[in-house]
Amino acid sequence: MSDKSLKKLPWIFIGLCSLFFVLHIFVEINNERFWLNDLLVYYSASDAYYHGEQVYGLPFGLSSGFFKYSPFTLLVFYPYRFFSFETVKFIHLAFTLLATLTAFIIIAKQQIKGTFSFRKTNLFLILLFLIGAVHLTRELHLGNVNMLMLFASLLALVLFRREKQILTALILCFIFFMKPYFGIIILPFVAYRQWKLLAYVALSAIVFLMVQVLIGGWNDTILLYQGWLEAMQGHNNHDGGMQTIGSILNTYLNVDIGTKGSFLLIVAIATGYMLVRWFKYPLKDTDTLNVDVYLLLAIIPNLVITDSEHFLYALPLIGFLLKRLMSKAFSWKVVLFILLVFTYGANSTDLLGKELAQTYNQYAFLGLANLALVIWGFVSRYEMKKAS
Repeated sequence: MSDKSLKKLPWIFIGLCSLFFVLHIFVEINNERFWLNDLLVYYSASDAYYHGEQVYGLPFGLSSGFFKYSPFTLLVFYPYRFFSFETVKFIHLAFTLLATLTAFIIIAKQQIKGTFSFRKTNLFLILLFLIGAVHLTRELHLGNVNMLMLFASLLALVLFRREKQILTALILCFIFFMKPYFGIIILPFVAYRQWKLLAYVALSAIVFLMVQVLIGGWNDTILLYQGWLEAMQGHNNHDGGMQTIGSILNTYLNVDIGTKGSFLLIVAIATGYMLVRWFKYPLKDTDTLNVDVYLLLAIIPNLVITDSEHFLYALPLIGFLLKRLMSKAFSWKVVLFILLVFTYGANSTDLLGKELAQTYNQYAFLGLANLALVIWGFVSRYEMKKAS
């Protein structure tokens, strides 16, 4: 990297974000809360897989620490087993820091494109970071992979724009195998009629599966995927997911759509998106494709039962809206945006207090705020199309 490119990096943001990570680790250790329980599940399950032991249906660490991720995830975390878990904690958080910094910088570059000064770019990144800070804190406390997944998704967009189709396909396939609901972000590439890329994705999927078969054997691999499907079914039947559209309908309208209804809702959204993009507003450029991916990433935690830190997926969309507001004069939209992002990012008992935080979760304020931001993003995308 040249000296000139180094000077262009948002060093103020990089320094503050890195300091946040260091302070988080220090506070967690000092309070004897440096647990990373989700990471412990990945780590323990990979070790069990190596020793030929049961992976699905048994708790690792906490009584709720069941491994419910795809069998491919076992291979991704396999190298961690060569280190003690205490060492792995620091390795994983270092990867998360790098992924976080890179993801935020990619968002800034995709949105700003030289239209902001150096100081304003740092301000943009710091504001975006503050909006997601509560969710990121929970991500670090649990040792999850959501920032790594977000980074991989954004990297795929960067590589696609640079016409690196094989690398793009490998990354899209990787994130799909890690968390299959990320398959929704492949839809814009279908709408963009990127048949060669999609063929590479299909070939990558075959290669990924064959690698797993070669390592674990055909019968054991089939059993693993059967166990995973059973674990997913059990996960979809639990009482979590307070922020999903299905839960919001149940809370406010007393309408219970159930697991089947939630699945049909996902199918309806995917079908509606494809119909609009295929017949009404065809995709014609990568900038539009990027925003479509932002929208689909943001709505994922409203569609599937998951934890609040998964709302980090909305950060690229929030960055898209933030950049538009910072480029214009102050208006009522700024006030509305502040209210929405506060509601989105205030999911913390430290900020709200225990009783208010319970009310916040009971009435799905996080899910509602996220949905409102998705709708705003959709409307903004439409306004930009009309203006052009």
